[in-house]
Formats: sequence, structure tokens, C-alpha cells
Amino acid sequence: MANYDPEGEVELEPWTPPPDVTRHNGQPLPPEWTFFVAPPDGLGRILTAETTLRDNREEMPYLARWLVRLGLTGLGIVGGHALGRAAEGQLVGTPLPLTLALLMGVLGLLLGWLATRFRHVCTFVGEHGAAECSISGSRRAVPTDKVLLFEDVTELRAGRTMQYYNGLYTATTFDMTWTDGGGVKRFRRKGSYYSKKDMPRARNSYWFANSAETAWTAWLLERTPQLLDEQGWLEFRVHKKDAVRVAPGYLEFRLAGRVDRVPAEQIRDLGVQDGRFSIKTHEARWFSSAGKFTFDANAVSNLRVFEFALIHLLPGLHGEQAADEPTARSPLES
Repeated sequence: MANYDPEGEVELEPWTPPPDVTRHNGQPLPPEWTFFVAPPDGLGRILTAETTLRDNREEMPYLARWLVRLGLTGLGIVGGHALGRAAEGQLVGTPLPLTLALLMGVLGLLLGWLATRFRHVCTFVGEHGAAECSISGSRRAVPTDKVLLFEDVTELRAGRTMQYYNGLYTATTFDMTWTDGGGVKRFRRKGSYYSKKDMPRARNSYWFANSAETAWTAWLLERTPQLLDEQGWLEFRVHKKDAVRVAPGYLEFRLAGRVDRVPAEQIRDLGVQDGRFSIKTHEARWFSSAGKFTFDANAVSNLRVFEFALIHLLPGLHGEQAADEPTARSPLES
């Protein structure tokens, strides 16, 4: 609940999480965290939540903020000019003092802005959706909401990619995008973390995206029996035009303008290699494309549900999957 005033500010009533709510990575909520706003309507029972605001964190007065910013800007200008004068003798004919003064002044202003800004975020994941609520400038600022309701979207594409440079690991990137039936992006979270084997730090935004993906998967799985009863198969789009259908006892590939239906007993091998699904039938040979189907795992919509469907609608095949491939996790994983 909130009470608005004509100045564009609002008296927010903090939200107290129920005892069963955890952080997005499953850890307990720290007691000093302040949820400055309640979750938006429509999210259902809240499962995980986080906030960047602490009990004792207050915004700096407006005048003090600008005094700090201008002070750091002035120090940057003076320091840059002095540094330029000291080096000017070695670089005759260049406006070095003025150039360094401007650069250091801009840097000082930027540092002052970052040091004095007041911006905090609450994120929520519920059984029916996820949301990010932010305030800027003051605890009484009107919150800005970005809300994802699962009933408004049809697909999630969740990409996780390990980046390498000259053979050395540099980072893992993730990109999770929910789209509606018309292909319009409704909610997106992307970022990176540095951890080849371990999971990212608790405050990394990956955990919010991962928690939302888990809740979306559970929400979608509740509706898959009805879809199977109505149409007999589950369709998972690959990129924009291709698709793979999973049905009890068979796979149907709609790739590159072709339609190939493969009974489960004809599938010899199914796995993930280098981020790509690879399915081979008993007809597959070394120097032939017959009986081979490959596609990018990150391009498959609703990937966790796809994995679940492979396991439960095509029994006996899931033992062949690459269990250590991060993009091919079962949706039952926590």
C-alpha cells in the first residue's frame, strides 16, 4: 500500500516476507534487508525475493549530494591541470593541461554521482510471475515496476554460454527472454559472471533470472497435460521458423522446411555437445546427413520443459543425455 502526495513522492509501506520466502539462490533472507514496496499484484505466492536496501540506509540530502559532486569535479579539474602542467615540458605544442583538466573533471563528476546516488531495487519471483521494483533519489520516490506475468507470455529462451579467448575462460554469459504469442519481448534479463565450475555469487542477477525460469517452468508444466490431451504433442520452437515436437513415443523435427517424424525406438543416440542438441537414428552413418538432427540448445524455447518432455515422453532416452552440460538441465533441478 502507498499514499501519494502532489510532490510526486509516496509514503511506502515496507513489505514483510513470509517465513518460507528465500533469496533467489535459496539462502535465507538477511534480517537487515528492507523491502520498501510489496510485490505487484498477479505474482501469486511469492517464492523468492531480494532487495538492495538496508534498514539504516538513507539518501543523502540534495544539497550535500551536489556539494560532493561539485567538490570531486573541482578536485579533478585542479589535479588534471597540475598533472598536465608537470608533463607539458615533455610534450611541447599540445594543450595537455586543458585536456587533462577536462578529463579528470568529468571523471570526478562521475565518481561523485556514483558515490552519492540513491537507487535501490526489489526483485520478486512468485508462482505466477516475476517483478523488479526500483526507487531512485529518495525512499519516498514513486517506484518503477517491470512485471512479468506468466499468463501473458508463451516462450522463454534461456541462453548460457561460456566465453573463451585464446583458449582461456573469460566469463559465462546468460540471456533469458520471455516473449508473447506474437514474438514480442515482454521481459528480459541478461548478464555475466566469472565462474567456470562454481555458481555465481549470491548477489549476481543470474539468480533472479534463474529463479524466474524455475517458476515459469513449474507453471508451464502444470499446463502440459492439458496440451497433450488437446493436441497430442508439445511443440518447442527453435529460433523463429523451426520447431521440434515431442509426443509419447516419437519426435517430429520441423527443421529447414522439412518434416521428419522419428519413432523413439529408431533413436540410437541423443545428447548435447558444444551447446547443440544431437539426435541420431540407427540410419546415421559417418559420411551422411541421413538420420542426423542437430540444433542450437540455446535457441530452443522453454528448454527445461523440453528436457522434461524428452525424459518422460520418450522413456529410455534420457540416460544418453550429457548430464554435465549446463544448458541441458532437467527442469526438476533446483
